[in-house]
Formats: sequence, structure tokens, C-alpha cells
Amino acid sequence: MAGKNDILLLTSSYGGGHRQAALALGEALTICAPHLNYTMVDFIKEWSPALNRLAEASYCQAVVHAPFLWREFYAATARSASNGGLQRAFNRLFIPRARRLLATYRPRVVVSFYPVPATVMAQLKADGETGAAMVTVITDQTVHSQWLHPGTDLYLVGSNQVRDGLIARGIPPERVVATGIPVSPAFARRRTAVEARRALNLDQHLPVVIVTSGAQGMFRGASSLCRGLVRSPVNMQVVVIAGYNERLRARVARVVTGGPNPALVLGFVSNMAEWMAAADLLVGKAGGLTTTEALARNLPMVIINPIPGQEEANTNFLTAAGAAVRARDTEEAVGQVEALLANHERLHSMRRAARRIARPRAAFDAAARVLAFLDNSCHGFTPLVPAPRAGATAGLGWGEAR
Repeated sequence: MAGKNDILLLTSSYGGGHRQAALALGEALTICAPHLNYTMVDFIKEWSPALNRLAEASYCQAVVHAPFLWREFYAATARSASNGGLQRAFNRLFIPRARRLLATYRPRVVVSFYPVPATVMAQLKADGETGAAMVTVITDQTVHSQWLHPGTDLYLVGSNQVRDGLIARGIPPERVVATGIPVSPAFARRRTAVEARRALNLDQHLPVVIVTSGAQGMFRGASSLCRGLVRSPVNMQVVVIAGYNERLRARVARVVTGGPNPALVLGFVSNMAEWMAAADLLVGKAGGLTTTEALARNLPMVIINPIPGQEEANTNFLTAAGAAVRARDTEEAVGQVEALLANHERLHSMRRAARRIARPRAAFDAAARVLAFLDNSCHGFTPLVPAPRAGATAGLGWGEAR
């Protein structure tokens, strides 16, 4: 909505996770403070739709077909100071559009979910061109210099590990809060696997394995993985979520036909909280939002060949916590799925590890921090998550409460 807005959310379509985090925070803001106005803008697309398409396509090609190039780019930008001369020159490309956004929406708080708007807007704040509060939401379990700028008032991060990393880089402790990465409020609602499977028409007696490829379907080995799972001698039902990649969805649908294990192949779904509540194991890439959602549902993960940079950082965080295992290729991933499904105790241990680091209410915690800049509280908000029952997740087999 043009005109005066209380909050401006700036995001990006690259990878899909930045936008999903912004949508989650928007949902929480609506629940907590429905009287406030906020607007969400895709910052790079707003700047240039054509260049946004080109950059998005280049990113997808790089991470799928030339990950070594992406690794070098990620490392090089990590070494570059976000407020150094090179970065300031880059930011100048976006300054005019950023000024127009501020003039159009007149926000009191700007929340950025992508490094470019985070540093551009913070630069305008540091130069005295706006008095709006600047909040940056880091959407991976990583510390990368391109997110950081001295003009930022507050960082909302996914874990204490990331918080400690920012403080080690000189960010004042009072400016960093580990709220967790915002996920849809639906993940904060308790849902048993029995209820979810009934709603989704899944077999109550077979373990459910979800294969995810991210919103843009950037999973090069998805076909061979799914072929291996549906032909496995270990009984399971496989749900494949291919995102917006219709070619991937069609290709996987062909290879799973006729296998002994049932398979369901879907495109993008808006009810991921329901599917994850129904599942016993997630297999796929290590995107920041997908893995955060899985943690919110206490869902163990098998991560395949993560993208260099942010996905490697996410994988290291999850494996160190005991909530995930890493596979070098799809063949190894199939073997790990089979081993985990045959070892209930190991699966329960991973689920308990996921619960220890999960933050299903992250969107509400982030909303509370944003609203604090407006002298608002979450009026009329009641917790969505009841206190856990003692022993609720011990020894229940397939179909535990999530």
C-alpha cells in the first residue's frame, strides 16, 4: 500500500527462502498488531525486473551446474567489507530506488531479508537520509560480511551460534537477537502425524519420507534419489515436493511409476507445515527456510551435497546438533534413509536433537522485536503452542506428535 506505512519488508526471490521468511513475519505482524500497515517489496525486482530475472537465472545455473564458481564468489564477497569502497560503489546502483521506496512508503521500520537492501538501506540511515529503524533478518545459519553494516539497528538471527559470530565481528551484543529464522505461524501449532496423515490421505502405517528440492527445484539428483527410494526394499511412502520447477516434477513423476513403494509427486505447496507434520524424515537440500521448518516440526534430515557457502553452513549447524546427517550423493542418501527407518532409536534421537534447537515461534519473537521500535506490543496475542505433555514424543513409532 502506497502512502505512510509502519513497516516495510524488503526481500528477494533468489532461492525462495528470503520471501518465505518475510511472509512469515508479515503473518505474525498481522496477528500481533492488525492495526498496523506493512508492505512487502521484492527489492531487486522493483529495481529492474529484467535484471532480476537474469540474476536469478544466473544464480540457479551457478549453484546447480558450477557450484565451484559459486563457492569462489561466496568466499570473495565474504572477505569484502560491507561498508568498504567496493561495496559502497555497488550500493550506489540501488540508492535511487531505495530513496524512492522510502519516499513512497514512508516507513517507520525497514526490515530486510536479503543482503543488498539490508546494506543499501543501512547506508542511507548512516548518511542521515532516513530516521527509520533498520532491521536485518539473516535467513541462514551463517555469518557473512555482506549482511553487515554499521547503520543497522538490529539483527535477528537463527541461532546463538550466529549471534556469537556477529558479536565476534564487532556488532554490539544489544543489536543482535537470536529469535530464530521466521517460519509460518502454522508451524507453531501442534499437529500430530496421525491428524496430518488423515488430512493428507496418507497411509497411517507406513513411514513418510519427504523429498524437497526448494521453491525453485534446484536439486540435480532428485530423479535418481526418488528412483532409489521407491525401489527400496525398506517399506516407506515417498512425497516429493518439486517447488515451481514443472520440468523436475514431470521428470520425477516418470521415474517413480511402478515402484513397490508408493510415491506422490507435487509442485509448490502452501501447506508445508501439514506435510512436515505427517513426515518421519526429510531428504534434500539445506536451504535456510526448509531446514528451519523441519526443525520446527522436529523432523530429522538427510542432506545431500549442500550448495557451497550458505547451505554448507546450514548443514554444519544441523549435523553438529545431531538433527541431520550428510550424504555425498543420492546413492548414499538412499542408504542413510534405509538405515534410519530401520533404527527407531536413532531416529528418535535425531528428533529430540531437532527439538532442542527448534524455534517454531520465531516469527512471533521477530515480530515482537520489530514492534518494539513502534512502541507496540502484541495486543491480544495468545500463545499458539500448548505446553508439551511429558513423554509425548518417546517411543510412539510412526505417527508422533510434531
